[in-house]
Amino acid sequence: YRGILEMATGSGKTFTSLSCAVGLYEKLKKEDKKLIIIISCQDVYMVNQWSSDLKKFNFECKKYSSEEKGSKKERLAEISNMINSYIFHDKINSLVIVTTKNSAADDDFINNLNIDDCNDLGYSFLLISDEAHHDAASTWRNALNENFEYRIALTATPDRLNDEDGTSFIKEYFDGAHFIFDL
Repeated sequence: YRGILEMATGSGKTFTSLSCAVGLYEKLKKEDKKLIIIISCQDVYMVNQWSSDLKKFNFECKKYSSEEKGSKKERLAEISNMINSYIFHDKINSLVIVTTKNSAADDDFINNLNIDDCNDLGYSFLLISDEAHHDAASTWRNALNENFEYRIALTATPDRLNDEDGTSFIKEYFDGAHFIFDL
Protein backbone atom coordinates (compact mmCIF):
# COMPACT_ATOMS: atom_id res chain seq x y z
CA TYR A 1 0.00 0.00 0.00
CA ARG A 2 2.50 2.50 -1.29
CA GLY A 3 2.58 4.17 -4.61
CA ILE A 4 1.43 6.82 -7.01
CA LEU A 5 -1.93 6.83 -8.75
CA GLU A 6 -1.20 8.93 -11.83
CA MET A 7 -4.66 9.38 -13.23
CA ALA A 8 -6.26 12.01 -15.43
CA THR A 9 -8.46 14.62 -13.81
CA GLY A 10 -11.95 13.24 -13.27
CA SER A 11 -10.93 9.60 -13.78
CA GLY A 12 -11.55 8.46 -10.20
CA LYS A 13 -8.42 9.02 -8.11
CA THR A 14 -10.45 9.74 -4.99
CA PHE A 15 -12.62 6.63 -5.20
CA THR A 16 -9.69 4.44 -6.23
CA SER A 17 -7.66 5.57 -3.22
CA LEU A 18 -10.63 5.13 -0.88
CA SER A 19 -11.16 1.62 -2.22
CA CYS A 20 -7.51 0.93 -1.40
CA ALA A 21 -8.05 2.39 2.08
CA VAL A 22 -11.07 0.14 2.66
CA GLY A 23 -9.04 -2.90 1.59
CA LEU A 24 -6.17 -2.00 3.90
CA TYR A 25 -8.52 -1.18 6.78
CA GLU A 26 -10.24 -4.57 6.44
CA LYS A 27 -6.93 -6.42 6.12
CA LEU A 28 -5.55 -4.81 9.29
CA LYS A 29 -8.82 -5.28 11.16
CA LYS A 30 -8.56 -9.05 10.57
CA GLU A 31 -5.12 -8.86 12.22
CA ASP A 32 -6.60 -6.92 15.18
CA LYS A 33 -4.76 -3.78 14.09
CA LYS A 34 -6.09 -0.29 13.56
CA LEU A 35 -5.49 2.18 10.77
CA ILE A 36 -5.48 5.95 11.06
CA ILE A 37 -5.92 7.65 7.71
CA ILE A 38 -4.62 11.14 7.00
CA ILE A 39 -5.78 12.80 3.80
CA SER A 40 -4.00 15.99 2.77
CA CYS A 41 -5.64 18.30 0.25
CA GLN A 42 -4.60 21.49 -1.42
CA ASP A 43 -7.39 23.67 0.00
CA VAL A 44 -10.49 23.78 2.21
CA TYR A 45 -12.81 23.23 -0.75
CA MET A 46 -11.15 19.86 -1.35
CA VAL A 47 -11.25 19.03 2.38
CA ASN A 48 -15.03 19.45 2.21
CA GLN A 49 -15.29 17.41 -0.99
CA TRP A 50 -13.22 14.55 0.48
CA SER A 51 -15.31 14.63 3.66
CA SER A 52 -18.45 14.22 1.60
CA ASP A 53 -16.94 11.34 -0.40
CA LEU A 54 -15.79 9.57 2.78
CA LYS A 55 -19.38 9.20 3.96
CA LYS A 56 -20.00 6.90 0.99
CA PHE A 57 -17.31 4.58 2.37
CA ASN A 58 -18.63 4.64 5.98
CA PHE A 59 -15.46 6.18 7.43
CA GLU A 60 -15.57 8.36 10.54
CA CYS A 61 -14.12 11.67 9.39
CA LYS A 62 -12.67 14.70 11.13
CA LYS A 63 -11.90 17.82 9.15
CA TYR A 64 -8.89 19.80 10.33
CA SER A 65 -8.08 23.21 8.88
CA SER A 66 -7.87 26.82 9.95
CA GLU A 67 -11.48 27.30 8.83
CA GLU A 68 -12.90 24.80 11.34
CA LYS A 69 -14.47 26.05 14.57
CA GLY A 70 -12.35 26.80 17.62
CA SER A 71 -8.80 27.88 18.20
CA LYS A 72 -5.88 25.90 16.86
CA LYS A 73 -5.28 24.56 20.37
CA GLU A 74 -8.90 23.39 20.62
CA ARG A 75 -8.83 21.77 17.17
CA LEU A 76 -5.60 19.93 18.03
CA ALA A 77 -7.08 18.75 21.34
CA GLU A 78 -10.10 17.39 19.48
CA ILE A 79 -7.82 15.44 17.10
CA SER A 80 -5.88 14.06 20.05
CA ASN A 81 -9.10 13.03 21.82
CA MET A 82 -10.37 11.29 18.70
CA ILE A 83 -7.12 9.35 18.33
CA ASN A 84 -7.26 8.32 21.99
CA SER A 85 -10.91 7.26 21.66
CA TYR A 86 -10.12 5.26 18.56
CA ILE A 87 -7.02 3.54 19.91
CA PHE A 88 -7.74 3.06 23.58
CA HIS A 89 -11.50 3.00 23.98
CA ASP A 90 -13.00 1.57 20.75
CA LYS A 91 -15.56 4.37 20.79
CA ILE A 92 -15.32 4.90 17.04
CA ASN A 93 -14.89 2.30 14.29
CA SER A 94 -12.50 4.16 12.03
CA LEU A 95 -10.58 7.41 11.96
CA VAL A 96 -9.87 9.59 8.97
CA ILE A 97 -8.47 13.10 9.35
CA VAL A 98 -8.90 15.28 6.28
CA THR A 99 -6.73 18.35 6.29
CA THR A 100 -5.14 20.94 4.07
CA LYS A 101 -1.51 20.55 3.10
CA ASN A 102 -0.65 23.67 5.10
CA SER A 103 -2.17 22.17 8.24
CA ALA A 104 -0.69 18.71 7.59
CA ALA A 105 2.80 20.21 7.39
CA ASP A 106 2.41 22.14 10.64
CA ASP A 107 4.69 20.84 13.42
CA ASP A 108 1.92 21.14 16.02
CA PHE A 109 -0.42 18.98 13.92
CA ILE A 110 2.25 16.34 13.30
CA ASN A 111 3.32 16.24 16.96
CA ASN A 112 -0.32 15.98 18.05
CA LEU A 113 -0.79 12.80 15.99
CA ASN A 114 1.63 10.97 18.33
CA ILE A 115 2.84 8.94 15.38
CA ASP A 116 5.69 7.24 17.22
CA ASP A 117 3.45 6.25 20.14
CA CYS A 118 0.78 4.90 17.79
CA ASN A 119 3.36 2.94 15.81
CA ASP A 120 4.85 1.55 19.05
CA LEU A 121 1.36 0.31 19.97
CA GLY A 122 1.04 -1.44 16.61
CA TYR A 123 -1.27 1.05 14.92
CA SER A 124 -0.61 2.17 11.39
CA PHE A 125 -1.04 5.35 9.41
CA LEU A 126 -2.09 5.68 5.79
CA LEU A 127 -1.34 9.00 4.12
CA ILE A 128 -3.40 9.80 1.04
CA SER A 129 -2.03 12.91 -0.60
CA ASP A 130 -4.29 14.57 -3.15
CA GLU A 131 -2.47 16.59 -5.81
CA ALA A 132 0.73 15.03 -4.45
CA HIS A 133 3.01 16.76 -6.96
CA HIS A 134 2.68 19.83 -4.72
CA ASP A 135 4.15 17.98 -1.72
CA ALA A 136 7.69 18.62 -2.91
CA ALA A 137 7.30 22.30 -2.03
CA SER A 138 9.57 23.13 0.91
CA THR A 139 6.63 24.35 3.00
CA TRP A 140 4.70 21.08 2.57
CA ARG A 141 7.45 18.43 2.73
CA ASN A 142 7.11 18.27 6.49
CA ALA A 143 3.72 16.55 6.05
CA LEU A 144 5.43 13.52 4.49
CA ASN A 145 6.40 11.79 7.70
CA GLU A 146 8.66 8.77 7.31
CA ASN A 147 6.64 6.93 9.98
CA PHE A 148 3.53 6.81 7.80
CA GLU A 149 3.86 3.17 6.84
CA TYR A 150 1.28 3.30 4.05
CA ARG A 151 1.29 6.05 1.42
CA ILE A 152 -0.80 6.81 -1.64
CA ALA A 153 -0.08 9.78 -3.89
CA LEU A 154 -2.80 11.06 -6.20
CA THR A 155 -1.86 13.24 -9.12
CA ALA A 156 -2.49 13.74 -12.80
CA THR A 157 0.99 15.23 -13.15
CA PRO A 158 3.68 13.63 -10.94
CA ASP A 159 6.55 15.26 -12.83
CA ARG A 160 7.16 18.76 -11.53
CA LEU A 161 8.00 21.40 -14.13
CA ASN A 162 11.68 22.38 -13.95
CA ASP A 163 12.08 20.56 -10.63
CA GLU A 164 13.80 17.20 -11.04
CA ASP A 165 14.75 17.13 -7.35
CA GLY A 166 11.13 17.67 -6.31
CA THR A 167 9.92 14.99 -8.72
CA SER A 168 12.50 12.54 -7.35
CA PHE A 169 11.52 13.42 -3.80
CA ILE A 170 7.84 12.60 -4.45
CA LYS A 171 8.63 9.37 -6.27
CA GLU A 172 11.02 8.20 -3.56
CA TYR A 173 8.66 9.02 -0.69
CA PHE A 174 5.67 7.28 -2.26
CA ASP A 175 7.94 4.46 -3.46
CA GLY A 176 5.87 1.57 -4.70
CA ALA A 177 3.46 0.86 -7.50
CA HIS A 178 3.07 3.57 -10.10
CA PHE A 179 -0.31 3.18 -11.76
CA ILE A 180 -1.00 5.31 -14.83
CA PHE A 181 -4.45 5.93 -16.29
CA ASP A 182 -4.73 8.73 -18.80
CA LEU A 183 -7.44 9.72 -21.22
